[in-house]
Amino acid sequence: ETSVVASEPIGALALFSERRTADIYGLTTPAMLGHYSDWDFTWKFLREARADYLVYYPRFFPGEAPPHWLRPLKTVWIQDNRIVGDSILEVYLIDWLSFGRARGAVPGPLPWKERPDS
Repeated sequence: ETSVVASEPIGALALFSERRTADIYGLTTPAMLGHYSDWDFTWKFLREARADYLVYYPRFFPGEAPPHWLRPLKTVWIQDNRIVGDSILEVYLIDWLSFGRARGAVPGPLPWKERPDS
């Protein structure tokens, strides 16, 4: 698979997903160190990393709700959570065309082909 998965709890995803990963916390992606809660920087980084998916905690977004350009695909409940930031993780498809429209960007081709499932 050629998709890129971005996440905060990155370790297991990097190990078991057999996909490229982008760590939004910065442990395995040094460019993100010090930018964890800076969403403007994070979205720019994820677009440059060609992230297709984001695995993240829904309550950790500003306003405790994900932006509309994230398409929820799966909710994961972590029982007896003792290691990650929250017990609920969501897998999102990142809709970069909606992101561009929301940011006032002129619609145009992405630097890579949109996936047919988006």
